[in-house]
Amino acid sequence: MALVSSSIPNLSNGVSQQSPSVRLDSQAEEQINAFSSVISGLRKRPPTQYLATLMTNALANGNYFIHVINRDITERYIVIADNTNIRVFDFNGTEKTVNKPSGYSYLSSGNPLTDFKAVTVADHTFLLNKSITTAITASTSSTETSNALVHVKQGNYESVYRVFIDNTQQAAYTTSGTDKATLQTDHIAGQLASQLSSNTSGYSIGRNGSTILISRTTGADFQLRTEDSSGNQALVGVRKTVQSFSDLPARAFSGFTVRVNGDASSEADDYYVQYVSNTTSQGYWKETVRQTHDTYVTHSTLPWKLVREANGTFTFTPN
Repeated sequence: MALVSSSIPNLSNGVSQQSPSVRLDSQAEEQINAFSSVISGLRKRPPTQYLATLMTNALANGNYFIHVINRDITERYIVIADNTNIRVFDFNGTEKTVNKPSGYSYLSSGNPLTDFKAVTVADHTFLLNKSITTAITASTSSTETSNALVHVKQGNYESVYRVFIDNTQQAAYTTSGTDKATLQTDHIAGQLASQLSSNTSGYSIGRNGSTILISRTTGADFQLRTEDSSGNQALVGVRKTVQSFSDLPARAFSGFTVRVNGDASSEADDYYVQYVSNTTSQGYWKETVRQTHDTYVTHSTLPWKLVREANGTFTFTPN
């Protein structure tokens, strides 16, 4: 048997369970009370340091959930929660004030140690109780209304604009071949709105610039179709859904809600928007919830939040 002699520069790579022939020379098969570091090499494991006693009346079974808030290098906290209370201590053992304006009913659990989970983002710590089932309220979103928009996007010479309700033409207007005034979109919308008011019963007609609102006041739902002699690109009807957000007019009517379909082959990208008016001539589209069929979750059954306040106290409330 040959004697092999070599030097080992350090033991900074820790423990390896691989066979001696494949593991590094700087790896050990076993380490007891030792700590490997690429900076200081192999050194004795740091001892446990006693800082403070947090609770003197701890439960005998130790069924507590513990979470560390590492806010920065000088400010860190320990959160201790069971099924009756939530407490916060700093690393010196000083207990912080925790305000509970909504109580601590969310902490109800037979086993906080396994039922609770927490994550901290900045000054907010979100606490989840896995034993609490998220509840749905009985309320729904606003009721769906029978209304539609007709938007005059463009005025062209000698062009015909038609509006059909339930497949019956209710309004039509033809622009002049010489008079520029007839090409104005708000002028075309005014002509169509006037005819709709005269030719339809059971409907309410409104106009905002080049956009017309058609609302069914009595009876069942209705169908809307628009046509124009410019490839159906100059007059757009909006009824319940649109293909893309760009199909919506810049000016509409407050509260009008529509679904944006996006990709026609998938419902994953569908969303709803509602028009919010600032003044008669200004407003914007804001994303909202689906009408009628949407329900709401009970906030108290969602994860609660523990917030560090500016004065150093904490507040525990529903999210």
